[in-house]
Amino acid sequence: MAREFARFIGMELRRRPYLIGFLVVLAGLAVWALIPFPKRTIKHVIVRATKIVEARDIERLEPLFSDKFFSTQTGDRAKTIQLLTAAFDELTALDIKIKRIRIEVSGDTAAAIVEFTIVWTMRRGELANMQVRGLRGEQSLSNPIERVRLRLARSPDGYWQFTDAELLEAGTPRISRKDMP
Repeated sequence: MAREFARFIGMELRRRPYLIGFLVVLAGLAVWALIPFPKRTIKHVIVRATKIVEARDIERLEPLFSDKFFSTQTGDRAKTIQLLTAAFDELTALDIKIKRIRIEVSGDTAAAIVEFTIVWTMRRGELANMQVRGLRGEQSLSNPIERVRLRLARSPDGYWQFTDAELLEAGTPRISRKDMP
């Protein structure tokens, strides 16, 4: 039975050689889907964090921060989570669209520059119920591209976590070796 099946497959491949290309592509897609490449895993963590931030769900966001997290802009992990909680309480709507993610991986550490647009609405204050574009609070119809540099490290249990986040000015160059943790 197995011999007959192998002979049948051999005859079909000789009669239809394009099937070989199809099988090679199919095998390549299977390998791509089954092997967790670090860049793909990191991209998934960034996209997941973006969706959690949009939902303003601090409880699901906390585990994505390493215990060693520190940012010059927001402080340590606890202070950053406190600042995010206060910001989430003030927002009624938040929409983030990722435009590009560039990732460099070096062993168990990585750096990523994420370009995104953001639109948000405040609960109260002078910007209450007004749609604001960009992190700097522009009230124009253009949607400026924001940039953030994220540093990540693989935790002992194998998950990627953020170790640093830094908002970049417009025109910041691509990732260089000095950006790596």
